[in-house]
Amino acid sequence: MEKFSLKCFLLIEISFYSMIFLSDFLGLFPHLPITMLKFCTVLTCLFFSIWYHLSSKSSSHYFIFITASLFFSLFADYFLIFTKFYFLGICMFLIVQICYCKIIQKNVWNMLSFGVGGSFLFCLICWLVSIDINSTAALAAVYFFCLLFNLVNAWKGQMGLFALGICLLLFCDIHVGIGNLTLYVELNRGGWLDSWYRIAPSMVWVFYIPGQVMVTLSGWMRMDGRLVRIGESEEPAAVHTSREMDI
Repeated sequence: MEKFSLKCFLLIEISFYSMIFLSDFLGLFPHLPITMLKFCTVLTCLFFSIWYHLSSKSSSHYFIFITASLFFSLFADYFLIFTKFYFLGICMFLIVQICYCKIIQKNVWNMLSFGVGGSFLFCLICWLVSIDINSTAALAAVYFFCLLFNLVNAWKGQMGLFALGICLLLFCDIHVGIGNLTLYVELNRGGWLDSWYRIAPSMVWVFYIPGQVMVTLSGWMRMDGRLVRIGESEEPAAVHTSREMDI
């Protein structure tokens, strides 16, 4: 049942991803509500995480914080996609980073201190080069450095799929930043940075969707053909062999 549900989840996400990709880059499916499909990719991740958490009857902190991170990601996406409350959307994503920090089991205050310090340095550099930034950009910098903090510690902790998911989310956020460059600087038309700027909004979703899917699935890994949760104790292979012989 778990494997079947996993296949259904991946099939739905791949279908959404394919339609979004073909729409953004090739202009196909002009009548489909692509923006709503983008929102539904995270909604599907949240439903899958809740379903698995309830069906497994697990109280693991890992799944609690994974589900919480998807819940706040959904709210963040709502504010950033459907409204102009960008500051509130970034606040939601900061809560997501707190969830990630708890998953990695690092000190939240250390993460926030790193984020605030990085944002201060970013604002100082912008001031030195005479670039005016607002409070939303400063908060986005806090979020970015918190994400960087979690990425480094996830890789150090050899968290595999979770670390790879955060890495893809980092690439997504880099493209969010590139897509907003013209708010602060002028770009030379026809240059490489201008070309990057033009495709950045579509590239955001190229990285964001698989990143969220990997974070959702990060509590799963395959051992001896079975799906298990990270942190669960695994019986030695010899025990399984002896059981098979007894059967």
